[in-house]
Amino acid sequence: MLLAVVGCSKSTMTAKLDRVLDTQSKFYDGVIEILQTHAGTPCPLPPRCESEECPKPECKEDGDLDAVTKALRSYVAKIRPDVRGLIDERTRLLKKLSDEKKRAFLADDRAIHDAKNQRIRALVRTYPESEKLVGIVRLVQH
Repeated sequence: MLLAVVGCSKSTMTAKLDRVLDTQSKFYDGVIEILQTHAGTPCPLPPRCESEECPKPECKEDGDLDAVTKALRSYVAKIRPDVRGLIDERTRLLKKLSDEKKRAFLADDRAIHDAKNQRIRALVRTYPESEKLVGIVRLVQH
């Protein structure tokens, strides 16, 4: 009987940890979606050409900084209580884990964080004065 309770507890803990990672991933995906919606695109390299009449590449403008800032602030305001709750739940769960499981969870957490942030950094660079976005984006990160 005791084994059944312990087994159940472990699967419940695993489900909670998976939910934390999934929720965190969704928060990042929301930021990525907003950044993609308003992003500019880098100019393509011009084709090699020997004449003066070479076609020039068409470039879209920089990303719409005002629109993305407004959208990100609205998103952050909407999810801020959820982010705080997620951080609290994550902290509680980490205290209950063995060192081995804690390391495994943190490795998964770091992998999600790094992958999503790499995509976010690439998108942020498509905006003029992108340093203004960094502070807003950090509010979603832990």
